[in-house]
Amino acid sequence: ETDEPDDNVSGGYIDFKFTRPVFKLESIGIMDVNVESEGDVIEVYGRSSNLLASTVISGLGDNTWLAVEPPFILDATQVSVVRVKFTNSGAITSFKYCAGPKSMEIPNGGSAVLPTV
Repeated sequence: ETDEPDDNVSGGYIDFKFTRPVFKLESIGIMDVNVESEGDVIEVYGRSSNLLASTVISGLGDNTWLAVEPPFILDATQVSVVRVKFTNSGAITSFKYCAGPKSMEIPNGGSAVLPTV
């Protein structure tokens, strides 16, 4: 029927893969996660495909949006893959991260490291 949403009731996952590991995760915007869903999770993997951290996504229901801010601290330049798993329907509306420190030359032979966004 046209008045019924065509959700993927079987769920799935979305991977964000970085060719160079990223410095910091800021937040991930999540939408449309069912309240009764269990097992919806964000997983963060390192260079060796090792699981660094994970956090549960708490569904708020249809047509709702929430920003998930990772509650964990990661060492610089470790994040190679971020996997968002949905056990039912769900969507990603935004993905904010800091790419990593960037070197900058300062006159008179100095240097500085600045974060890039």
